[in-house]
Amino acid sequence: MSGAPTGRPEAGIAEVFAEQLRLIAQARSRNQRGKALDQLAQSVRLSSSALPFLNRLASRDRHGQRLALEIASRLEAPLGEPLCRLLIPLTADAHFPLPLRLVVGSLILRSSPPEAAIAGDLLSATIQGMKPYRAAERLRLLQQRLPNHPRIERLIHDLEQESAIPCPRCGLRLQRPELVVHLWQAHHLLMAGKLARDPWKMIEDWLREYARTGLKDMLERSCELGRQLDPEGGLTEVHRLLLAVGLTDEEASNHLKRLAKGRRASLCPHCYALVPRERDELPSPLKLGSGQLVSHGYKVKVTDRYLFSSLQVGTPTDVLYDGIDPTQGMTRRGSVILQVGPLVFAAFVLALFLPLSMLPPLTPVALILLAAFLIFLRIRSRRRASGDPTDRVIDQAWRLLVPEFHRPVFSRDQAAFLGRLALTSIGRGTPAAREEVLERMAHASQPEIAQGQLSTGDLAALHCLEMDDAIRLGRDPVAILVKELGACLAGETPLACGEQLLEAWPVESRDQGQRARLRVLLCAQAFELAFEPGDLHELGRLSEQFGLAFSSEDKAGLSRLRWLWQARPTRPWQALGATTTVFDLARYPALGGQYLEDHPDLLLFQPMSIGKRGDPILICERGIVYRNLILYDPAIAISFRPRSIISGGFEVIAGKQKLVLADDPAPLVRRLQGWLRILFQGILPAARPFVGTRGEDRLRLFVRQKTNQCPECGHAFLAQSGEVGIPTDVV
Repeated sequence: MSGAPTGRPEAGIAEVFAEQLRLIAQARSRNQRGKALDQLAQSVRLSSSALPFLNRLASRDRHGQRLALEIASRLEAPLGEPLCRLLIPLTADAHFPLPLRLVVGSLILRSSPPEAAIAGDLLSATIQGMKPYRAAERLRLLQQRLPNHPRIERLIHDLEQESAIPCPRCGLRLQRPELVVHLWQAHHLLMAGKLARDPWKMIEDWLREYARTGLKDMLERSCELGRQLDPEGGLTEVHRLLLAVGLTDEEASNHLKRLAKGRRASLCPHCYALVPRERDELPSPLKLGSGQLVSHGYKVKVTDRYLFSSLQVGTPTDVLYDGIDPTQGMTRRGSVILQVGPLVFAAFVLALFLPLSMLPPLTPVALILLAAFLIFLRIRSRRRASGDPTDRVIDQAWRLLVPEFHRPVFSRDQAAFLGRLALTSIGRGTPAAREEVLERMAHASQPEIAQGQLSTGDLAALHCLEMDDAIRLGRDPVAILVKELGACLAGETPLACGEQLLEAWPVESRDQGQRARLRVLLCAQAFELAFEPGDLHELGRLSEQFGLAFSSEDKAGLSRLRWLWQARPTRPWQALGATTTVFDLARYPALGGQYLEDHPDLLLFQPMSIGKRGDPILICERGIVYRNLILYDPAIAISFRPRSIISGGFEVIAGKQKLVLADDPAPLVRRLQGWLRILFQGILPAARPFVGTRGEDRLRLFVRQKTNQCPECGHAFLAQSGEVGIPTDVV
């Protein structure tokens, strides 16, 4: 620039330039300023003073240099070399807009040959101080204005070779833009500065930064990248990482719990990954054809097509029976042909040879036909009562096929077939006919189930059939359920078997009273096995089904039942008369279910002989109940008085409550006062120390059974469906 002319424009031209500069300065809008600049550029073009004028502008401050660039961008090529030399330093100045500098640079390149020194000086100034890949990007922008410029193309090629970056995974050398695409498509990595990083690891680092600094931008950036990586599950993964870094976020926690509940999974307490619960399911029922049952190579088939009912029973290796069905004999068609047919034939023959003189005519024939008709009706009714072929094939499977199992061993195929047969038999067949073999199969299967050799679902299916058959026979299914759940508590069968039974517990026996009976009887089993209330509470955390059965969240209720179990031998309440504990009452399905239906917190039951109704006194956890009297205040005053002569009888008064009795209520009042004293001064205070008490290592076996391993982080934990799991070191 030192060699640029410094002459001054002529006076007339100077006045024109000054006026146009004034218009540019006074322009109030971008449009007005652009028009003023166009007019000034046209004046500069038409004059011979472009170089001195632009030189004078460029020698002033940055505003003058910007104006010089604006005017030069509106000139036409070719520009003289001195003017190009003047403008080259301005095109390299980052203080001015890049589009303006690119326009002036392209104008300078058009004004000189590609191999001229001035072209090289411009390109060097354009990319001065830039990294190779950035310089190549800048030259590509210039190349858009000058396509096919050989010097630009060569320089871009050299810069690309210089700036090629090796892929950190496969070593392929690529330009940065291509490398970014290659890393994502081939390796699912993102470019962060000079490093290739796993995108989810980047999100985790951003969330840790958010946890440390509280910058919302880090959280928003993480959520946005997570959605881009996985439009469907990305936000779930971000929520998981958010909780895993130690932050408490209610929205993220609720979102993950909803997903876990829908998938019947648990959340890992360490990394909050969704881990499906590992458990055996109940087998599916068998598909029954018309009078046949075929599965796992076993076959039972009954056929009623001919004179006699046929029966086929076979295993995968042997035919157990193939002949006439011993329980059915002849079919309806066979019975009609063999019993009714001869009578009809005899009547026909008799009608042919009977003398016409016989009076009344054809009487013997009519009698024979009447007998044949009555036999036909009898055959029809008896065969209709013989039942559905489906029920018959199920009965024959239990009678002939199932007894062959466990001889000498019980294979997986036998266990799978037996479990499916049991579920298929629910509501079908004859319960009494299979009762003995069903009990024997369940007992024989238990050791192999406990050793983990067979699926718990197959054993649970047998017990489900036992409970259903008990209901059909008018027996108590709760007793069967308590027995099998007690075997789980004793460690004789896996906990999963009891969970499946509780889930499949027949709807007919799930009313409030029967659920309360189950809880009481199950607590009795647990206390007999030295479980304490704290153990049962923790067991409820391990198993949702057992927790519901025990009402394990009711720690106070469990402690009162535990005290009552311990007090049975000494019976400290016996001074008030004969009394039955809820453990004894619950053994009676009808009576126990009736009172536990309305009073699930019942502890003691005392019959009373006052009046014709003989209603009992119910000692519950919340208070004393007698008819419509509910005494829940230990200080309540109880009195009675005779009613008027007209009304007769007595009136018992307890606070604002009143009860009318026909007989003398003095014994009742004494009993009620005594029970209030025993309940609130004896039972309830004595039960408090049992809250939270734990036995010695009662849960160790169940912890081993319920332990899951997270596939994401490898930590062991106790699964809870739809909730965050429990670390094994907490139990």
